[in-house]
Amino acid sequence: MKKITVAVAAYNAENNIGKLVRSLVSQVHEVYMLDKILVYSDKSADSTVKLASEISKKVTVFDAPVNLGFAAVTKKIISSTKSDILVLLNDDIVITNNRFIQKLVDPFESRSNVGFVSAKCVPFEATNIIQSGINSTYHAFDKMRNNMDNKNNKFTCDGKVMAFSKAFMKKIKFPKQLSEMGNVDAFMYFETLRNNMKYIYVRDTVVYYKNPTSIIEYIKWTSRNNSNKYILKKRFGDIVKIEYRAPKSLIYYKLIEFVKNPFASAFVYIIGIYAKLKAMGVAKNFNPKWEVITSTKHIN
Repeated sequence: MKKITVAVAAYNAENNIGKLVRSLVSQVHEVYMLDKILVYSDKSADSTVKLASEISKKVTVFDAPVNLGFAAVTKKIISSTKSDILVLLNDDIVITNNRFIQKLVDPFESRSNVGFVSAKCVPFEATNIIQSGINSTYHAFDKMRNNMDNKNNKFTCDGKVMAFSKAFMKKIKFPKQLSEMGNVDAFMYFETLRNNMKYIYVRDTVVYYKNPTSIIEYIKWTSRNNSNKYILKKRFGDIVKIEYRAPKSLIYYKLIEFVKNPFASAFVYIIGIYAKLKAMGVAKNFNPKWEVITSTKHIN
């Protein structure tokens, strides 16, 4: 049986960390051995450490003395992991299936040369116009992803849930300046391709998350995500441009969402144009520290 470490990279996550850790403790693991559940708190300023420590003796909580950011935390967790598989999770997701981990890691057993596995991430229902527009964009991309011949691509890769094999982790070459990584999920995706390993998207393994609720947060969130194509092209070359090129079917699916939800879709689309332009500036001065979207951490 393969040994698995499940790690949560946490920063000011007191609103969700208890629920998330309890869902991990209750996971059923018949075909693998759960080696460790780790909560790595990156010098949180709230009750993250206290709440995570109270859940179970099965959980190891590390309280970092210095705030480093998600990229640095990822590097530290990978360098210290001795298990066959590392499952790395964001702190603002909700897991509702007690076989989530088992389904997520199945490709490492059923397929060869797998380096990186991700899951389907689904937003909660919208509570305001910003979320409504963002959710419409999500649905357009989701329809596009579901109709692509190869679903194991950049558009299905989401850093909220990442699983890595030991073989892949040994091959990762982190840049000296972690700002050159951009967002961790995109970097890991292209690093997987660079090492001639497989990325797999598990569609029937789902986590839930909350989209930003304000214009300012949405611009911060989407401009940071869009900056990756500029940052990573310097390191990985033209494959980045190719992988970020969406199929023409996306236009059709966006039109469908616009008909369903015209005002919110148009509103977020216009804001998104500004965010894409801003992404070039974000890429030039990318901050590898946490860019906290506060509203996404308040999950009911």
